[in-house]
Amino acid sequence: MRGAAAVALGQIGDENAVIPLASVLTPQLSAPVKSKRKAKANEFVLRAAATALGQIRNRAGTPALIAAVSNERFPTDVRREAARSLGLIGDPAAVPALKSASLSEDPFLARLAHESLQKLNH
Repeated sequence: MRGAAAVALGQIGDENAVIPLASVLTPQLSAPVKSKRKAKANEFVLRAAATALGQIRNRAGTPALIAAVSNERFPTDVRREAARSLGLIGDPAAVPALKSASLSEDPFLARLAHESLQKLNH
């Protein structure tokens, strides 16, 4: 349900959803995952929140997305979506995190971070 709600909030594009969506990403930074099943559910919710923040394109979501793209404990798909969303938002504050992510061993994350940096430089 939470994942579907995040998807819907991104499609609606309501800026009032930025803080609740960002809070989905930030409390997870230090919380360990307890089970495999819960990890799958959390991964979908986290990915949906990161995507929705990019769709809304409000800079208030930038700190949570920077934290997500920088967190190596997050699932790679979440980090990829965070990188993509940072490019959509276009906040220059994301440049250091995107530069770091562009050096990732994951070629897809590195490419998305590089593409987002290009968007920020135009």
